[in-house]
Amino acid sequence: MSVHGEYNRALDTVVERLRERSRRDADAWADRLAGTRCGPDAEADLSTAARTCLGLVEKLESDPALAGSSDDAVGSARWRAALEHLRAHCHVILGVSDANPSAR
Repeated sequence: MSVHGEYNRALDTVVERLRERSRRDADAWADRLAGTRCGPDAEADLSTAARTCLGLVEKLESDPALAGSSDDAVGSARWRAALEHLRAHCHVILGVSDANPSAR
């Protein structure tokens, strides 16, 4: 699979996990994230999509209400794993490492 495809797959997983959350604004967040898809039918190129997505992921991760809104521990672990996987894709696409966040 291409880098575009892997990014979109990781993004789709987060969107799916987000729609499983028990927050009223989960669908709105999911729609915002889904808007960062890349590819022939998307508006953004891969780097722009990843940069936008990474900003949204960071906002999601900093939202304590969303982080604590899981209905069960398994759901919460799946949520965190999906977010971390997507964040890692964004970092690779942008050439950013956790050790060098100023490169963003």
